[in-house]
Formats: sequence, structure tokens, C-alpha cells
Amino acid sequence: MDCERLPFVPDTPNDDLVLLHQFHVSETYALHTHEFYEVFYVVKGQAMHQINGSSQVVSEGSLVFIRPKDAHYYQYLNLFDFEFINVNITCALTAQALRFLHIPQEAFDAPALPPSIVLTGTQHAEMRSKFLALSKIPAGPARRRCFCALFPEVLHLLYTQGNLESAQQVVPRWLSDVLKRLDQPDCFTKGLPELLRMTPYTQEHLTRSFRKYVHMSPTAYINQKRLGYAAELLIREPLTPPQAARMAGFHNLSHFYHRFRDQYGCTPLQFSAQHRDVQRGRYKALLGIGREAVMACIQNGATETALDNGLFAYYLQEGRAQIYVSFVGDASERGLEALAACWDARLNAGATLHINRENQALYEYVLHQFQRAPVRQTRQMALSRENFEEYLSSHLDDRVNITGFRPDHMQQYLLLFERRLPHAREEMDAEALAADWAQRGGAGRFLTLIAQDAPVGFACLSQDAVDLLVLPPEYPYQDLGDALVAEAAARIFDAGEVQCTVCIDSQDEAALAALRRLRFLQAGHEAVFIL
Repeated sequence: MDCERLPFVPDTPNDDLVLLHQFHVSETYALHTHEFYEVFYVVKGQAMHQINGSSQVVSEGSLVFIRPKDAHYYQYLNLFDFEFINVNITCALTAQALRFLHIPQEAFDAPALPPSIVLTGTQHAEMRSKFLALSKIPAGPARRRCFCALFPEVLHLLYTQGNLESAQQVVPRWLSDVLKRLDQPDCFTKGLPELLRMTPYTQEHLTRSFRKYVHMSPTAYINQKRLGYAAELLIREPLTPPQAARMAGFHNLSHFYHRFRDQYGCTPLQFSAQHRDVQRGRYKALLGIGREAVMACIQNGATETALDNGLFAYYLQEGRAQIYVSFVGDASERGLEALAACWDARLNAGATLHINRENQALYEYVLHQFQRAPVRQTRQMALSRENFEEYLSSHLDDRVNITGFRPDHMQQYLLLFERRLPHAREEMDAEALAADWAQRGGAGRFLTLIAQDAPVGFACLSQDAVDLLVLPPEYPYQDLGDALVAEAAARIFDAGEVQCTVCIDSQDEAALAALRRLRFLQAGHEAVFIL
């Protein structure tokens, strides 16, 4: 990952500190260092703090002092809220404060990890109120005076030897890897047995490690994941609470209802009613881009702005803007004017723009505005379980040979992939693709279509969608291609899903024809621009 060095940019001329009050991981930068010092205090929630090659869980009450050389960034942890206040401080002001307190600067600069502690109880309540009060003061001399009064207390807390026991613990690499894998529904819906299968450690060791570094038990962590997923399903899918509970991995409905009320303060039905009407209008626009757009905006906590008959959604990913724009009907002149006002302040180098390709007025507006052609255009096609079952009984070909991932066919896979997506050649990492496809194959989620002892197509499956479908351009094996799509859909429906979504290149007429024969309907059409 590239490491950007952030300059000090004051809010007012000659100021020597800058305050940022941030509410989501999506608002933070990718991996970076600074030309300044930084103090941050976590007001609410949790996140994974990647710092100098190590991982720390920062949670409510965490106080961390970042040095200019420190390379760090934040990642979501279990989709928790994450609200924090950070203050960027010039090197000169920091040196002045350290001299005033007779603290050697090397005491802060030399250690591999930055000074950090976790405040609790009264100490946390007081520090939280001070940082929140500081955040409400406009930039200028008054804010500087207030911070300079608080700064010695912060430094004293961080430097006091007695507080070393409450310092942030570094998450071991194995646990950091486990937490990343637990982000996948395939893992957390299977519960504690799947977690135990993922590691060589005993349940007792896992429990101690989770409590020490994540501040909760493995079961509580998994339940948080499941509840978040169930809530997401209730908002975006036409599911009853029992259906959402089962898909999220809850087998005891009484337990699900009890935990859900504790987490969200209402029943699942009340939650669904409160959120669905609000979200339905937003997601109706995003669905014009595709279901993946909806998921990306949910999972990354996108900031959304309503447009005239449309929606603008935005979040940061590795420091670069991800922007989603869609209009339910034709883009009006007023809507396009509002759109320009939204993205003017959001664009940065390397920003990615996702739009509804079916909206011709929007498409032409973007082409004219940026003078760029799209780098990728994809369609999403969806099939209901009911339509699929009607088709399945009479159309599957017994001669079809479908296998999992075959390492000896890797070169042929890549050739097929390049022929369907020639623009992806420079972006492809064959080794990474092979590892990902092999992992999917091991879980029965990678399908290879074999004809005449050679692979002529393949599909990569996620929990509830076919992320990649590749068929040869000349499409000589029409019935076989249909069967590959049908087999992929069957595996998704067998996993309990009520709809199968397939993502394909817009120019892949062979795949598009196969999907339409199988009664798939278009569920989104996305054009992607790099700005």
C-alpha cells in the first residue's frame, strides 16, 4: 500500500494546530505519515488501528499520540461506529510543550509504537467532555488557548509510568488475520465452531486473546457481526425477521429477538419499518447502478445527499473518493446542477465515479464534464428462486462437466479473463487471483466449465452473488454455458438465498444472452470512471 506524507495545512494563517472531529472510518486517510504530531481521542465506538506494521483495537477512551514518522490508518472493526477527535500539532508547538514539562523528546519519538493509553470511568468522562468542548470552539486563538491548557495534561497521562499497564495492546498478527476473515458472512454466520476451525488455538486461548485485545468474548463479537448482518438484511431484502435471523446464523429466535432489542432498542419488525421507508428511496436510485453499489455504500458508511429524483453517495477508500451517482428517471437540469455542487468538494486525485449507465443524460453529462471514457462498464442480472426452479427441471444438460478450481488450468483461466476484460491486463495480479480462486474452489465457490478437456468458462461465487462470470467471446458451447450459470445459481439458492445476482462485463453478449435465457432480469448497469 502506498504511504502518503500529509502536510500541515492550518485552518487560519499562522495557526499551529488543526482539529478534526470525525465520525466514520470512511472519513479517514489511507496509510500515511505526517509532517506534524497528532493526538487523537476516541469518543465513541471501535476501530482497528494499523500502526507501524502492528494492529491495535482503539475503542472509547483510547488516547494516542502519533509522531511524524508513524505510518498508520484505520479499518472497520465489526462495523462499529467510530467517532474520534484528532488534533494536528506542529513540531515546534510539541517541542515547546515537552520542554515545559521536562519530558525528553526521544521518550516519545524513539519507541517503535506511539504512546497510548485507555481511559475509563471518571477519567474518561472528563477527558471526553474536554475534547468535545474543544471541538466546538472555532479555529483561531481561543481554540489554541484551550488546547494549550489541555496539552500538558494529555502529555502527563501518556508519559506517566503508572499508566503503562493500561496502554493499548498490540493485536497479534494471527488474531488480526482472524478478524479480517470474520468480516465475511461465510465465516461469522457459522459461529464459534468456524472460528475454532480457523485457528490452531484452544477455545480458552481464543477467549483470553479476544478479551485482551478486542475487549469482548469471541461469542459476543460474532453475535455483533450477526446482528449487524441481520439488520442489513431487514433493510435491503424483503425478508421476515425469522428469515433474516436464520441467514445471519441465529438458530434460537427468542435469543435473536432479545439480542436485537438490546442492540437496536426495538424489535426487528419495528427496526425494519423505521428504516425501510427511508432507505427504500435511496436504494432505489443506487440499484440503478447495481446491488454492489448498495452494499458498498452500506458497508462503508457512505455520506448520502438527495438530488432531484436521484442520490449522491460518497466515502473514502484508502484515501481516495468513491462516488456513486444515480437518478431514478431522466436526470433533470436542476438535479445535475445539484450534483456538481456535491462533487466539487469531494473530488481528489484518483477518485472513482460510479454512475447509472442506463441514464443517458447523466452519462453524457459525465463524459462532457470530465472528458474521460469509462474504464469499466458492468451489468448486474438477478434471478429469483421461484423463476429458477421453474427453469431448472427441464433445461440442465447431463453432459456438462463442471469442476472446482484447477491450479493446472491457471494460465487458461487468465487467458479467458483477459479476452473478456482486456482493460484489466495491467491491473491483474495473477498470483493474487490464483490464491483467491483456489480459496473459493476449496469452499465450492469457484466453478470451472470443462469442454473437450479444457476450461472454456468459469464463475467466482460469493455468499449471495456470482462476482465474476467468464465465458469465451465466440461462445461455441451455448448449452454448457447455460448450465454453468444454472449451477452457480443453484449453489447460491442452496445456501438459503432468495435471489442470485450475477455481475458481468457490459460487452459480454454471450453471458448476457445466457442469463436472459435463464430468466435473469437486469438489476443494474454501472459505468466506472477514474477522475
